[in-house]
Amino acid sequence: EISGELEVLHDLSAIDPLVVCMPVGEQRAMYSHKVPLPVQGEIHLGHRTYRLSLSDSIAFSDIHKAHYPRHTWWDWACFAYHAEDGRMIGLNLTHGMAQDPDRFTENAVWLDGNPQRLGPARFERNRGDLMQPWRVTTECGRAELRFIPQGGRSEDLDAGLISSNFQQLYGRWSGTLRHGKETLSFEGVMGLGEDHECHW
Repeated sequence: EISGELEVLHDLSAIDPLVVCMPVGEQRAMYSHKVPLPVQGEIHLGHRTYRLSLSDSIAFSDIHKAHYPRHTWWDWACFAYHAEDGRMIGLNLTHGMAQDPDRFTENAVWLDGNPQRLGPARFERNRGDLMQPWRVTTECGRAELRFIPQGGRSEDLDAGLISSNFQQLYGRWSGTLRHGKETLSFEGVMGLGEDHECHW
């Protein structure tokens, strides 16, 4: 019942991506390329058609490759939106993955195509019921966020040597972001929250 076609524009002269390569274990590394991008096209859901335009729709590109250690875990927060003045705001926060997650991060906020690094992130949520509200902050004090999950997908796999407890939730983000001397306040922005722990 779902069909469509989308076009995502990655103009390197207008939007700088976040590109990192970090150690995740002994002789192990991960590479990540993340960036919020304008998107256009149509999505058909049953008898409904949703049209996306470059001026008000955003996709978040996430290219990720890694050679993880056997036991791996991470938390992830991600969203993008247009401010009232039309500027595109994006956020990417993770905790975990890296060998030293307080030293190596892929935490950044974008303001109209320009990313700025953020400090280590802290995720507070009810691990027994991830549909309860989350609180996410950064140690640099530039992000104070609240996440209200609305749904998502999960994987609970236990095959002896291999296990994966994966929760990827969509919902609404609210809070404040500081970018340079500017403080951005927002309410009810659609985005993702992720909780993953596995043994590969």
